Amino acid sequence: MRDHRHGRRSGSYCGDTVIGELEAGVLFGAAERWGTPLFLLSLEEVERHHSLIVDAFAPTGRHPKLFFSLKTNHLPVVCSHIRNIGCGVEVVCKSELDLAHQMGFRPEQIVVNGAGKSNDYLALALEGGFYCCNVDGIEEAHRLDRLARDHSKEDVTVGLRVNLDIYPFGAEADSDWMRHHAKFGSTVSNGDARRVAAEVGACDRLRLKGLHVHLGSPIGSVGTYSKAIDRLLEFANDLSDDGHDIRILNLGGGYATRSLSRISRDRYDRLSDEGRKEALRLLVDEAEDFDFESLAGHAKRVPDDMELVLEPGRFLVADSMVYVAEVTSVRRDTGMTWVFLDGGVNHLPTMGPNELRSIRVLTQRRLNHHAVRERFALAGPVCHRGDVLAYDASLEGGAPNTGDLIMMGAVGAYSVSMANSFNGYQPPVVVVEHDGNIRSVWRRETFEDLFVARRELV
Repeated sequence: MRDHRHGRRSGSYCGDTVIGELEAGVLFGAAERWGTPLFLLSLEEVERHHSLIVDAFAPTGRHPKLFFSLKTNHLPVVCSHIRNIGCGVEVVCKSELDLAHQMGFRPEQIVVNGAGKSNDYLALALEGGFYCCNVDGIEEAHRLDRLARDHSKEDVTVGLRVNLDIYPFGAEADSDWMRHHAKFGSTVSNGDARRVAAEVGACDRLRLKGLHVHLGSPIGSVGTYSKAIDRLLEFANDLSDDGHDIRILNLGGGYATRSLSRISRDRYDRLSDEGRKEALRLLVDEAEDFDFESLAGHAKRVPDDMELVLEPGRFLVADSMVYVAEVTSVRRDTGMTWVFLDGGVNHLPTMGPNELRSIRVLTQRRLNHHAVRERFALAGPVCHRGDVLAYDASLEGGAPNTGDLIMMGAVGAYSVSMANSFNGYQPPVVVVEHDGNIRSVWRRETFEDLFVARRELV
């Protein structure tokens, strides 16, 4: 993996890494012991990416509060490590909040988010305490106020989730973005957000202290966040005129990592085959980690009496895991060679042909370093036409055969937390490697696990 701070490649095995002989042996050893598919986790990568953010802001004297987006990867071993390196968590539902409590996160380390929050979720949040609860509308604010009264809570710190009319993925995606993200928060430009703020201000137990936005994911443009800072500060000034005292500016998450690049699916679907190849090639040339040093410079515009909050999820964990699957079948059709694996979108539900990530062939207990790159379609076993991980894929190492292993990098985000058991394919085992030693931290589900809670009494 390229260490951008020093301009060299490190020896880690995750993300877009060139795998050495030792790491190839680790992967084969894990596959032989636990079977495939499997996820291999590196906690060192989580810590390294956390340091990239902290180190970028250090020269400015501003230290943003970091809250890991728990939905990105809910493995307890990841949560524990996140807590130990001083990062909080952002939760979006009662089960995530339960997990945060079980993992020992303190109230001031928890941001409560989510659309359509249930009373049970809000009540648990009030009982345990939190840094800030970002409300998602007038009705939710009124329910939270009533619950705060029922639980004898005073001066409950809340934020307001807002939409800023910022579209990070280009004009062609604007309509799609609006359609899907109108679900979250209140729009500033049409006056909705200001009306919600007025209702929150009228609540007896709530204190509006923050503004929160989530712009999408993954975003590589610092300018997108710079624009968000300006619009949030402008809105905070408007709310100040209304008598509110905004002290928290939450920029949300979505920060890109260079080992996973993506173009909008809407744009990808409209391109010709050659256009798709060219678009993906350009992703390779343009891919880079999010520039937190530049963001730190833009964040100087935030007043010193405001706390800056970031909610990195993908950036912290994407490069921390690789996915290893076995080739179960190879079908050579005219004009296309299909490579079938024992895992697919059931384990990597966000992966698709509009993404570009490292895909490598491991064969005969060694990483195949052949210079030749052939093109393939990579598919999983699920009986669904959408279970295609890549069309026209470049598999480093040449043509795979049945029994070879395929390794995919940058799968630490939205994989384990979204894996499913469609067609009865169980979610994979997760193993962690440290100093050449491997241990399981999340066992593979069994057939009995899949149905134990669903059996009907007969």
